[in-house]
Amino acid sequence: MQRDANLSLLSDVSNLVELVEIKPTDAKQFVQGVIEIMRGRQWTLMSFDQANLYHAMEFDPNIRVAYLIDDPRDVDTAIAGKWATHIKHELLDERTTHRLRDAGLSVGVWTVNDEEALKRIVPLKPDLIH
Repeated sequence: MQRDANLSLLSDVSNLVELVEIKPTDAKQFVQGVIEIMRGRQWTLMSFDQANLYHAMEFDPNIRVAYLIDDPRDVDTAIAGKWATHIKHELLDERTTHRLRDAGLSVGVWTVNDEEALKRIVPLKPDLIH
């Protein structure tokens, strides 16, 4: 497999990384390259694209994946796929948190950049805030 320039950069910092977001859609070879670089480390592959999550699980059934959510309709998709979720913080509320937890999913939120958002999110007890 030919190395992508972005993968070369990842290999330089892989020991510092715990979350890797795959932005290109349906990027099977790219996902495989990331998994090869990150092998043996504790990390999570994240994507808004379901195909990338499926590719990751095909290459490594034990890989931790998280479905990135920026549309409330995607909560149902995460539940159906049994994927950990990282949801845009504005979308996370008590009802959504309960739905995800009742489905046995971990709940992460992104991007919490101000004190007001943090005060709203912390009582919901997400597993991860980034």
